[in-house]
Amino acid sequence: YQRRVRGLLCHSTLLSVVKKGVSTACEQGEKFEGMWKEFGKCLEDFLFGDHRPPINLSYEERVAHEQLDVSLISLIQEVILPRAGNTPVPFVKHVMNLLNRGSVHATAPQPLTTALNTLPLREQFAKACFETLLQFSFYEASSGPQGDVSKMALGTLLKRCQEVLKNYVKDEKLSGRCPLPRSRMAEIAFVMRAISSLINSLQARRDKMTDIDVEVWNHVVELYPFLIDCITCNSNEVRETLKEALHQFKDLLVAPSPR
Repeated sequence: YQRRVRGLLCHSTLLSVVKKGVSTACEQGEKFEGMWKEFGKCLEDFLFGDHRPPINLSYEERVAHEQLDVSLISLIQEVILPRAGNTPVPFVKHVMNLLNRGSVHATAPQPLTTALNTLPLREQFAKACFETLLQFSFYEASSGPQGDVSKMALGTLLKRCQEVLKNYVKDEKLSGRCPLPRSRMAEIAFVMRAISSLINSLQARRDKMTDIDVEVWNHVVELYPFLIDCITCNSNEVRETLKEALHQFKDLLVAPSPR
């Protein structure tokens, strides 16, 4: 009990310090140049430290522990990344790497089995990381600080989508007639919807005559073969989201000519 109270106190203190401190550090950049590297390490240790919760925690307590991590991702989403233009580029890259690392379901501990369901401890955490990458991939700015954040988030997001698609097809073949865990089915379906949203965003920018990085366009097109490989998957939900994603590709198979 005392350990849990100390953990909650550390968590609430970290959130409070970050909410107030990041704004001040951005406004007085020169005075806080040495802070960002240690701050990045603090985020990494909090989210991916070697410490593990006690094995005797109940299902509800494990979910509560996960929500602490989710709240820190929300803080990154709402407080840190919107000010990324005033923070060092290496720090922003480190945050993007943490989000990519957090979006990987495979890094979660072994599933916790209850009489009602089986839930990987950090499924919601992984989803929060992925959604944050998706959100900051859709910044409208193509240049300047926001454009830089968008490009980093988009590159990380596309890499993650490709990994999810490739690993899903491979693992489903290895599983034979046994279905993959529910979390993996939800992950692949979420990735399909993310790809559809990303393509819609690119189409909207083209319709507005906004310049689109041809490299980004080509990276999206490179996802096409991985989507095709998913055609033989067994899940009806996955096939429906796959159909939606493939329909979006009709206008993207040829990169736009630079103006």
